Amino acid sequence: MTKIGSLKSLVFSRVTVSISLVFSCLVFAGLFVFFADKTYPVIQKRKERIGDHPPLVGLPRNVINVMLLGQGPLYDDFIHLWTTQYLVDNKFVERNPEEMEIILRRIAEKKIASPHFYLMSCFQFLYSFKKPWLCEEIADIGIVEVEDSWMIPAVKGYAHIMQKEYLDAAQLFKFAANDRDGPDYVSKLGATLIRKHDLGDELEQKLTADQELSETSKALLRELQEEFKKEITRLEAKNQQDGENKEQFSMGAKAVTRKDVEEKAKSAEVTDQDEE
Repeated sequence: MTKIGSLKSLVFSRVTVSISLVFSCLVFAGLFVFFADKTYPVIQKRKERIGDHPPLVGLPRNVINVMLLGQGPLYDDFIHLWTTQYLVDNKFVERNPEEMEIILRRIAEKKIASPHFYLMSCFQFLYSFKKPWLCEEIADIGIVEVEDSWMIPAVKGYAHIMQKEYLDAAQLFKFAANDRDGPDYVSKLGATLIRKHDLGDELEQKLTADQELSETSKALLRELQEEFKKEITRLEAKNQQDGENKEQFSMGAKAVTRKDVEEKAKSAEVTDQDEE
């Protein structure tokens, strides 16, 4: 009887534990569903708010650095991730571009050291919104804050091309190549723009008449002018060489044609003599 009583007691205790576990799981699941239903709208609203306004963006940069215990670059990394997540979102193009420019410029004023932020912001204004002028102030901040990036001034130069401000674009391309160690084709692109749009006189006038130009800008424009002159000289020499080659080809073709005519005439005379 003692063994049977012990067995019954063991079975009862295990059943009781199982029921308790099931009941606890049901209670936990119910609480999870209840709180998830209550907190989901809050999370969604916060996500949307973070999407337009990253955390800490309303604080001065020196305060952000103190809050991060002197690890300010961590905030640059966060903005880099934020840019990747939100600026490439398809819903971004549904927003008001002027409002987005204000938000992005506000972020840029925190002296963000990530070139990705400035480039993606400009790409969206250039290609998604088709409003290149909204990129300019953001790019100006990026040129100052990211001194080793040649792509930011080059992208701003392309924004000027879209607005048909070719001389400003050429100057930015030259700056990207000289001061930021950009590739050679970026430097040549500036001289090509001046030649293609016949801006040689406008460039000369800007150098002589604009008294507000800094020495750096004047130096860039003078180098651009020299490259433009070299480009013109190279093209003139090429055209002259092409003309000479064309003339030689024409003379050679005429000589060959004359020789063919003479040979055909002789062949005809021989044929006539054979027939006689």
